[in-house]
Amino acid sequence: MKKQVRILSVLLRVLMIDDSEKDAELVLANLSDAGYRVEASLADNARDLKMLLQEGSWDIALCDYAMPTFNPFDVLTLLKEYKVDIPFIVITGAIGEENVISLMKAGCHDCVMKNNLMRLPEVISRELAEARTRKENKELRESLQVSNDNWVNTFDAISDIISVVSSDYVFLAINRAGAESIGLPKEQIIGKKCFQYVHHTLGPVPECPCTCALATGENAENECRMGDRMFLLQAWPIKDVHGNFSSFVHVVKDITDSKNAEKEIIRAKEAAERANAAKSQFLANMSHELRTPMNGFMGMMQLLEMTPLTEEQEEFLRVSRESSNLLLAVINDILDYSKIEAGMMKFEEVPLSIRKVLEDSAALFRLASTKKRVKLGTFVENSIPGQLVGDPFRLRQILSNLIGNAVKYTFEGQIDVSVRMMEEPNPGKVRLEFTVKDTGIGIPTEKLEDIFKNFSQADNSNTRKYGGTGLGLAISKELVKMMAGDIRVESVLGVGSSFHFICVFGRAD
Repeated sequence: MKKQVRILSVLLRVLMIDDSEKDAELVLANLSDAGYRVEASLADNARDLKMLLQEGSWDIALCDYAMPTFNPFDVLTLLKEYKVDIPFIVITGAIGEENVISLMKAGCHDCVMKNNLMRLPEVISRELAEARTRKENKELRESLQVSNDNWVNTFDAISDIISVVSSDYVFLAINRAGAESIGLPKEQIIGKKCFQYVHHTLGPVPECPCTCALATGENAENECRMGDRMFLLQAWPIKDVHGNFSSFVHVVKDITDSKNAEKEIIRAKEAAERANAAKSQFLANMSHELRTPMNGFMGMMQLLEMTPLTEEQEEFLRVSRESSNLLLAVINDILDYSKIEAGMMKFEEVPLSIRKVLEDSAALFRLASTKKRVKLGTFVENSIPGQLVGDPFRLRQILSNLIGNAVKYTFEGQIDVSVRMMEEPNPGKVRLEFTVKDTGIGIPTEKLEDIFKNFSQADNSNTRKYGGTGLGLAISKELVKMMAGDIRVESVLGVGSSFHFICVFGRAD
C-alpha cells in the first residue's frame, strides 16, 4: 500500500472551487492530515470567484469537475483573465480520457480521483515545485529579455557603425547606424555576407581589418577615405569557450572631424612656432642693436670720469653709470632668453677652476654686501678636482644671478655660497651641487613654483622696489638644464632661502 506524503507544517493557501462544502472540507482535511497548515477560500460560481481573484492570492487552485453551473474550463478562463498563474488541479469522480486531454490543453496541471485523495498531497508537492521552477524560469527569461533589450538599445544608440561578423564574413548583428548606412532593415542584412554591403565586392578585401583579424587572430585597423569623409575601420576577434576564433566585432568610425581638428592643431602649432621664432629673432636683433650704442655710451662715461668734474657732476655721472649698468643687465637677460628660446645658446668645453669661478662670482657682489653689512662667504669642498672641463662663463652667469638675488633681498645676517661633490656613475664626469643660502626676506610657499617662470618674481611689487626683469631665475634654470642638472629652492618667509643646483662637468686630462 502506498504511503501518504507527510508535509511538516507548511502553509498552503488554497483556492477551492466546489459547489459542495462537504466535499471541500473532506479535501482540505486530507491536506491537513498530510501536515499542511491550510488557509482556504471557497467559490462555486463566477461572481464569487472574480471577487476572490481581485482580493487575495493563493498557492494552488483545486476545482471540482462536476458542477451544474460552473466547470473547470470556466475557472481556467477566469484565472487567465486575471493573470493568476498557480497550479490548477481538478478533483473528479469519473472522467474520460478525452476530457482529461481537453483539461490539460486548457491549462490544467493534473487530475485526482475522489476515491484516491491520498494521492493529492503528493501531486500538490510536485506541482508547487514545478510552479517554483516555472516562476524562476519566467523571471530568468524576463531578466534576459530586459538585458537583451538594454543591450540592443545601447547598441543602437552608438553613432559609430558596429556589427558582429562571423568567421565566414556573415553579419550576425548590426546596430541602427550600420543598417541606416547600408540603407536596409536589419532583418534583411543579418545572414548576408558583409563584404557585399561594405565593400560592394563578391569576396573579402585583403586590406579590410576583418580579413587581417581573421588571418592573425588579433585586433586590426586601418583608415580609408570614402568621398570627402575619413573613416577608421577596426576589427576585434571574438573567441568561443574553447578559445577558437568564432567571429569578430567590426567598427566603422567617422574620424573626419578629428582629422581636420588634428590638422588645425598642427597648423596652429607651426604658426605659433614661427611666431615664437620671429619673436626670439626680433628680441635678439633688438638686444644687439641696443647693446651697441649702450657700450658706446658707457665708454664715453668712463672717459668723462677721467676729466675734472664738480661734485654735482660726479653725482650725475654716478647715477648715469648705475642706470646704464641696470639697462645693460636687462638687455643681456633679454638676449640670453631669446637665444634659449631659439635654441641658439652655445656652451664652451674649456678647462676651468671651480674655486676661481666661485670666488670671481662672489667678488662681484662683495662691495654691495659689505655696504649692507651682510657677510658673503664661499666654501669649496676639498675633494673637488682643481681643474674640470665646462663653460665658466655660463656657470658664472648662474652663480651671479643667484648671489645677486641673495644680496638684493638680504638686509642682515649672511650669505653662504658653497659647492660639494656628488656621486656620478660616469667615471669621465664630475657632478657638483652648488648652494646659495641667505638670511633674507624669504619666499612665500605658494610662490616657490612660480619663481622659475619667465618674467616672474615672488611679488610683483619687487620689480618696482628692487628692479629686475624676472628673467634671471628662468634663464638660470634653462642653463642648469643644459648642463645636465636641475635647480630647486627651499625657503621660509622671513627666515631666508636656499637655492641648490647641480651641474655635470668633464674631468680634465
